[in-house]
Amino acid sequence: MADQRIAFRALAAGVLVLGALAGPADAVANPSLHSPSNRIYCQYMPSLKLLRCDVSYKTGFTHRPSWCHADWGQGFGVQPTGGARVLCISDSMYSPDAKVIPYGQTRHYGPFTCTSKRTGLRCRNPRGHGFQLSHSRQTMF
Repeated sequence: MADQRIAFRALAAGVLVLGALAGPADAVANPSLHSPSNRIYCQYMPSLKLLRCDVSYKTGFTHRPSWCHADWGQGFGVQPTGGARVLCISDSMYSPDAKVIPYGQTRHYGPFTCTSKRTGLRCRNPRGHGFQLSHSRQTMF
C-alpha cells in the first residue's frame, strides 16, 4: 500500500511536470473532457498512462494524508491496470478546450471508457477499475 502511494505521488508529480511542459502537440495527443455541468474536468495523458479527473466541489475525501502537501480530495486518477486513487494535486485539469461528454454518451480515451449520466461521470480502465464522480457521491472501484 505504501508503495502504491509513493507511485501515485510520483505520478501526480509527473502530471505537474507534464502540464508545465505541455505544448500544442499535447493538446491533440492528450484529449481533455468535461461534464455537462462543468464541474468535472478530465484529461487522458498517454505518456503517463493516466486518466485524471478533477472536481470543482468538496468531496467525501477530507482527511489529507501527512505526505500530501497540496490539495486532497478533488483529483482522481486511474491507470490501465489497478484501482483508482485519490490524488495529491497542486494544479487543475480545467481546460477551455475540453470537449463536453453529453449526458447519455460514452467516449473512449486510449484504454479508458467514460460515460456521462445525469447521476455523474463514470470512468473505468479495461479491467473494470475506475471511479464514479458526482456532486453528491464519489466512489472508486
